[in-house]
Amino acid sequence: MRRISAQTLLILLFLAISLISSFAVLYLSVSASYEAVQTLDTALAKSAGENLSSNMTALFEKCELFTRIGATLAEHSPNMAEDQLLASYFLEQLTSNPFVTSYRAATSNGSYLICLNLANLPDSTFSHAPPPDAFFALITSDGNGKATTTYYTQGARKISSREEATSYNPRNSPWYNEALRQKKLIWTEFYKDQLTSLEEISAAIPTYAPLENLSIVISTELSADTLVHYLKESTFSKHGAALIINEKGETILPHLPEDLELGKTLFATFQQENKNSFFFSFNHLVYLGRIEPFPASFTKNWHLAAALARSDFFSGIVKNTVHVMHWISLVLFSTALIAIYCAYAISEPILKLAKELMRLSTLELQEDEPNPSILKEIQQMQHALSATRVALRSFSRYIPQDVAKELMKKEHDITLGGEQKTLTIFFTDIANFTTLADTLPIEMVNDLLAKHFDLISQVIIECGGMIDKYIGDSIMSLWGALRLEPIDISALQACKAALLSQLLLKEWNQKQKAAGFVTYATRMGISTGSVIVGNFGTETRMNFSVLGNAANSASRLQELNKTYGTSILIGEDTHRVVGSHVITRCLGTVTLRGTEERCRIFELLAIKDADSLIAPASSQLVEWAQKYTEAVIAKETGDRDLALKIFTSLAQESPEDLPTQLQLKSLQKP
Repeated sequence: MRRISAQTLLILLFLAISLISSFAVLYLSVSASYEAVQTLDTALAKSAGENLSSNMTALFEKCELFTRIGATLAEHSPNMAEDQLLASYFLEQLTSNPFVTSYRAATSNGSYLICLNLANLPDSTFSHAPPPDAFFALITSDGNGKATTTYYTQGARKISSREEATSYNPRNSPWYNEALRQKKLIWTEFYKDQLTSLEEISAAIPTYAPLENLSIVISTELSADTLVHYLKESTFSKHGAALIINEKGETILPHLPEDLELGKTLFATFQQENKNSFFFSFNHLVYLGRIEPFPASFTKNWHLAAALARSDFFSGIVKNTVHVMHWISLVLFSTALIAIYCAYAISEPILKLAKELMRLSTLELQEDEPNPSILKEIQQMQHALSATRVALRSFSRYIPQDVAKELMKKEHDITLGGEQKTLTIFFTDIANFTTLADTLPIEMVNDLLAKHFDLISQVIIECGGMIDKYIGDSIMSLWGALRLEPIDISALQACKAALLSQLLLKEWNQKQKAAGFVTYATRMGISTGSVIVGNFGTETRMNFSVLGNAANSASRLQELNKTYGTSILIGEDTHRVVGSHVITRCLGTVTLRGTEERCRIFELLAIKDADSLIAPASSQLVEWAQKYTEAVIAKETGDRDLALKIFTSLAQESPEDLPTQLQLKSLQKP
């Protein structure tokens, strides 16, 4: 079977889908445009007007706010030539608001303070050239015909100062006189400023310093160039314009001849239509017009006007419609066939591979029948998937199944470290294995260990445990490390695993003995407690395990079986959570090797309730265990006579029981 590249198929699919999508969208948009043009006309005009009004309102409100704050500051420090607080405020505002040309403060005694943004000024403003790194200029005067000019960097760092004679008198300015006349915050008409020679408009407000009996006027200046810049930013039509028009229909800004004529035509149409949005013609173009009132705080009867060229938004739609329609049907039919073929050829094998990968993510590693495909890349992926399955089967034999599944779920690399958890740890060891191994051939030792590990491991897994590691002839397993379950349930499952393992080992030894092979005993220890669970080792090689006293205690309890001649010992913490479900006898209080704390230890004898694999405890065993525990408690509380009496009775019932003999021996000591 000839195979082609998946890349080729994907390109064909992409082209097909792109063509279909492009022509379909174009067809729908062109068809719908005939009905939507009128609605869009109105919406565009309204949007342009609102955008223009919003920008200008924000600009004027900022200037008014700056002016009012300056007036408040000036009331408390009317000496303009020495007012550092007001000067700092002006400099700070110019740094934050580069659209402002200047801030000014002037008093009735002739003193003034002016802060200028040099970037907005012509070179002819000063009789001398400012320093090359100067960004702001601060001019102060006591009204004595002299002025001090101080230059600052963009960061408001002082550079130099210069004192010179000046004829500038702010009391002759429109902003000063108009503010005093109206006694409120006002906006001036456009005027040519005698200091900067710029065409400006000012927001000015009067205030009063009662202690010095002085009138003070604070103003914020905007140049005509700044307003023109804002007007340009407020329109989104290539051939459109934004204008400021007075009540007579005269265009105040911009000053270009075509803008003046456009403004006259727009305002005349506005008066005829008597509505905010309208159409009008100018220079052979159809425009969408919109009139908005000037910001409410501005006292002049001016208007904001937006003119949008209709051709900027709808040109070419009608011209291309007929030509596009001729091709749409053919393109849709052809690309549909190509897309169906490509989609089927790619999607089917990929979907099958995806299902296989999902099975791998849950460690379902059985081999399936291969899925033939015409794509070379798909076949390569199938070979890689098969190799991955083999590797995972080998990998899962080295680490616990639960850990392997947890790793498969993660979407990032594992890292060193752990977390605090309360677990149950189960430790098992073959008694006298070293001696046993020395007396048997190596092949028999390997076979014995393999069968022993297989038997106990199966029990541990069936009881919900996780095998942490094999250490020589020992097995360390955990309950609660990865599964979220109550500690009493996980601890009980560990106890069931120990009892079932001993039951199966007993049957195994009987078969071994009948066949003439060696038999052996297995000791087990179970401990419950808080440990650190996680990944330990190095960044390049790490091991999932646990650290903590509970893990060490399980190993020590397993060792103590040798002293007491028992098979399964559990710690005090384990007994605390499972005591109501199992039959135990307390062997006393001991200090485990490697620790300083004393704890009670218990021999696990049976379970109370019936289990599918483990028979419940007999009433005789329950009574015998209760008597033994009663005797241990009597001994520990100082009632040696009662303890001796009970242990003597128990020794008569079970003369071969080593723990009873040890207790009697201890009590018989003087």
